[in-house]
Amino acid sequence: MAEKKTNGRAETAEAGAEARTIVHGQFIRDFSFENFMAQTKQWSIQDLKHEVSIQVHISKEAENRYVVSIKAGIDAKSKDKPAYLIELDYCGLFTVENMPENRLRAFLAVQCPHYMFPFVRRIVSDITRDGGFPPFNMDLIDFAANAQRQNRPASD
Repeated sequence: MAEKKTNGRAETAEAGAEARTIVHGQFIRDFSFENFMAQTKQWSIQDLKHEVSIQVHISKEAENRYVVSIKAGIDAKSKDKPAYLIELDYCGLFTVENMPENRLRAFLAVQCPHYMFPFVRRIVSDITRDGGFPPFNMDLIDFAANAQRQNRPASD
């Protein structure tokens, strides 16, 4: 199957129809920032360690219309004491047309979150800075590996 890109659209030669993606919007569905250091009045920030979890969820809204959600959790600690906790559910609304069925799931689980991730990263950076911490710039995410991990059956 040959694929070429023109003006940001992927055209599949085998199907003869041009695959088309429309991003209708992106939005925060749910957001929480808990600043434990402010609550305890301990502002000695040393060696912040971050534990990051990322999950991608896909739901079908209508014919060719999907909601892709990135759920990010960031748990930061300083000297093994909680510093802050962020929980973010960031969504994108996409229409995908003329995409072969065998490529659709991978496209929604990998490419759509790839489009959305810079916005997630910016929200996390801004809230940590506004919360009195150094801005936390999340590392880039390999959404292909993430999708493989989420689709792997649980071991016994």
